[in-house]
Amino acid sequence: HLAVAPVAGASLPTATWRALHVDGALLVVDKGAGLLTVPGIGEAKADCLLSRLADAGHPEVGHAAHRLDRDTSGVLALGRTP
Repeated sequence: HLAVAPVAGASLPTATWRALHVDGALLVVDKGAGLLTVPGIGEAKADCLLSRLADAGHPEVGHAAHRLDRDTSGVLALGRTP
């Protein structure tokens, strides 16, 4: 049984991420399937890895130089400095 996003293409509420490495310049995360990397168009697609990072105390990661599709899991390296 697969969970279904409330809006097609939106992040699944149960999707997860975890930090693999954190230092002064870099945050490396393991993004689970079902989670948008960046926000989509509209409020329903605002929940994403970047918004969850900000909620978890990493607001300095304001954008991603690369992304993984919502249904793709994998590792992302994100800069923590401008």
